[in-house]
Amino acid sequence: MTEEKSYLYQSIARSVVDHGVTTMFGLMGDANLFMANHYAQHCGTFVPAAFEGGSVLMALAFTQVTGKVGVATVTQGLGLTNCITALTEGAVSRRPMILLCGDTPVTAPFHPQNVDQRELVKTTGAGFEQIQSPQSATRDIANAFYRARAEKRPVVVFIDAGRGEGVIDRLRQLGHEVTEVNFGGKAKRPMFANKRAEMWTNMRDWIKDSGVLPNIPDLKSDLSAPTYTFDAGSRLQLERKEAMRKRGVKSPDLGDALALTFADDVWVDVDIDLAEQSTGRPTNLVTDHEEVEFA
Repeated sequence: MTEEKSYLYQSIARSVVDHGVTTMFGLMGDANLFMANHYAQHCGTFVPAAFEGGSVLMALAFTQVTGKVGVATVTQGLGLTNCITALTEGAVSRRPMILLCGDTPVTAPFHPQNVDQRELVKTTGAGFEQIQSPQSATRDIANAFYRARAEKRPVVVFIDAGRGEGVIDRLRQLGHEVTEVNFGGKAKRPMFANKRAEMWTNMRDWIKDSGVLPNIPDLKSDLSAPTYTFDAGSRLQLERKEAMRKRGVKSPDLGDALALTFADDVWVDVDIDLAEQSTGRPTNLVTDHEEVEFA
């Protein structure tokens, strides 16, 4: 294996190299930019295409000529739709190849690039794999290569563009301290089913405690959109976005954005001792202020 993998996009690019791939074909977009750039700079030869379908056809030709698994990469959504004919050609001719493709996050149903990529790929006869997490990326790529060879057809690997690893990784490379927040992650308090339910509850408590909101109609609609229930363990959970869509309610993106500011405590950097003397406990900017104005 290659050197230790620090970032998701690096892990994907290096995992491809681990399978003997020294040439990648593709067209860069927002969802595959970091991975493709890292491959081109540090891993192998990147051959650019003017059209997404062309990158798949070049990878199929590479497979035909060399007997190795060709690899291509495109962005998400409409970038993938431009590959349908080429993927069908690969499936009919039984040529193994890998297509690394971005995937719009399930948390953004109204994203302009949001299409049902799995159903599209099924129509071509190709297979598909999903990168499950940064920790499983190497295994997921290995499974895609195995399936491509064993099934003798293209396999499309979806990389969720909504997790933000590319942006997070780059910010850390630039020396910034970044705190990742996973909505489905574990809450600090046991009465919540996940981190998102806890954040929304913290936000609600702040609003009830005289928090001031900007006069943005969409934000107000978002904050009143999701309902809540309790799971089998009596933990509070917010309505899933899939359930909201079924009843015709859009994803509360602005509400989630505001809730993210309540993901963790924000501590006062000055006069902490004075605050503790007057209140008997540390002062918290999120919960202990009397009023907050938003620009």
